[in-house]
Amino acid sequence: MSLARSEQTELIKSAIQAYLARLDRDPADGSEGLRRLVLALDALVAVYFRTDDVEPGEEDDAPEKGYSAQYQRAAEAYPELGLYPYADPGGDPGEDEPMVADAIDDIADIAGDLTEVLWHFENSSEETGIWDFRFGYQHHWGDHLHSLRNYLHSSRIAAW
Repeated sequence: MSLARSEQTELIKSAIQAYLARLDRDPADGSEGLRRLVLALDALVAVYFRTDDVEPGEEDDAPEKGYSAQYQRAAEAYPELGLYPYADPGGDPGEDEPMVADAIDDIADIAGDLTEVLWHFENSSEETGIWDFRFGYQHHWGDHLHSLRNYLHSSRIAAW
């Protein structure tokens, strides 16, 4: 990657802040608000692919993410979103039963993990922040993001 570490940090912070701002959405903005959510999700993925793998620095434990508060903010911002069908793409198509996912939970989980990344930038190190951003994408919030993104792209929601 040709970007300096500080440039990568600023890209990550900017994308996270743009996403977190979507939790303060006015539901009256309708489809434009959903479109902005989609753009914020896409920007997070784009930034992930512009950052390097790094080893984390010394890691301090981030405080609790405040999941309940994040969930409440997401529910208030996106009352039109809810449950949607989900199938594990890594599962066995002949064996696994379809499941139900919650778009509000996805939004809140992503926000919680990204808030932790910002905490690491402020309280640990750039390396730990970048590492946490990339690790979370690969192992947790990225799954929520892509499931949510697929739901938002569906003809039921059509956030494009």
